[in-house]
Amino acid sequence: MRDPQETWDLLAHQLNALESLAEQEDWDALRTQVEIFYEEVRNLMRQPPDVALMQTWQPQVPERLARLQALIDKSRHAKKDTQAQLLKMQRGQKLIRRYYQ
Repeated sequence: MRDPQETWDLLAHQLNALESLAEQEDWDALRTQVEIFYEEVRNLMRQPPDVALMQTWQPQVPERLARLQALIDKSRHAKKDTQAQLLKMQRGQKLIRRYYQ
């Protein structure tokens, strides 16, 4: 199993990549990246909470969730086949919120 800090760093990297692809309106690449992002979120959910790391991460969570919501909102006008990926981003967002509350 991956170190929780590494998973959190990967999620931050994935969020940056998702934002970049949405900015470029590269919806095909965005769909692929969402799959990777969602799998990383699921990996995080499988890990036991690390109280010390969670206290470090907690202040960052609202900002990252807000960025993810902005990405979801921006992507709503994308092709229909991208809409399913938006649902995955929203599920990932809910999982992260639940994990850190």
